[in-house]
Amino acid sequence: MYSESVMEVSLLAERIVEEPEDDDEWVDVFANLPAEIRAEVRGLGTVISKTIVQFLENVHILYVDVCHSSEKWVILVACFLDGNHHIQPVGFYICPSERRSYWTVFLHMIKLAGVTQERAPDLVVFSDQDKGLEEAVGSVFPWCEHTPCAVHRERHFQEEWQDAHGKLTIDKVDALRALNQMVICYRKACLSVTREECEEWLNKAGMLERNYIAQHSPERVEAMNMCNW
Repeated sequence: MYSESVMEVSLLAERIVEEPEDDDEWVDVFANLPAEIRAEVRGLGTVISKTIVQFLENVHILYVDVCHSSEKWVILVACFLDGNHHIQPVGFYICPSERRSYWTVFLHMIKLAGVTQERAPDLVVFSDQDKGLEEAVGSVFPWCEHTPCAVHRERHFQEEWQDAHGKLTIDKVDALRALNQMVICYRKACLSVTREECEEWLNKAGMLERNYIAQHSPERVEAMNMCNW
């Protein structure tokens, strides 16, 4: 089944993956594809048709991201967690770049496969909120809640900390300890089940930063606001 899916994607890529002059041109091309091509897009793989059904029967939280092949191809991916907390693939799309047009085509595939407002009115999409992807999500799934991926945000914590408080080095024990504790609070906030619990953990993270500044840069306490906790 997997090999058949890859073959279908390859054939599809040969037939419709052409770099357009602009994003709108690509979207128009997709909208006017012949029925037989639409069928290939919708049937990107036999796996997708089955997992789409499973997705619609589960909590409607879709995770989308991108990976890169050694041959310079960009692979757009979408997945979800099933009731057993196993990662299930919804689909993937091989293309030359992460442009909005390619994300729009890929998300249209998912929509055509059954993820519509009628069948998934409470859809939530998690992503790194790349500008092109954000525009594509808003275009294809305008009713959904588009949420920043906690993992991607966490990856930027160190960079944001250093922008606000200076470079981290092995001898800055207090800074490293404060940042690590803030990350722990952020993770617990992401796993919270109520808004109150989430806000409590975020407030603790903010307090850790304020305490650090009070000890090392008292004059900046009032002006400090590294993150929107």
